[in-house]
Amino acid sequence: MEYTKDDVIQELRDFCNTHKTKERHVTDRRNYLIAILYYEFAMAETEIVSHTNLTSRSTINHAKRSGYELYMTKDKGYLENIKDLVIKYPCKFNDFNVKIREYNTTSAVVPVSLSYHYLIMLTNYMKAKKIDKPEDAVKKLLKSTLKLWEE
Repeated sequence: MEYTKDDVIQELRDFCNTHKTKERHVTDRRNYLIAILYYEFAMAETEIVSHTNLTSRSTINHAKRSGYELYMTKDKGYLENIKDLVIKYPCKFNDFNVKIREYNTTSAVVPVSLSYHYLIMLTNYMKAKKIDKPEDAVKKLLKSTLKLWEE
């Protein structure tokens, strides 16, 4: 490692003081630096927040996890946004034993866009099954498909 904790802190300070936006190319870079401080240098979230223009520990928690998870899943947009930081501040995230969040919820709203062709098919299905709302038809189709998939 050819950089110090103070180097990363200074980069984060400079970055946070000049960029006050939630645009992805900005948050990706900030999240990468925060992930390095947390995982590589074992800084506490409360300590990291004091070096940024962010206002809460929970924001740091989200930033460090996002930075780590996007890097580990090799998200193309993320890697493009942080490519110069990866060169300047390389970090071996593979060496850290971090528990990844699993999708765990009791319910979810899933928006769906259908092409005209599939919309006609859905309408025909609704007529045949005497279903009034498209949401109910999609829910029924999804449930039956998932049951088939489990078998």
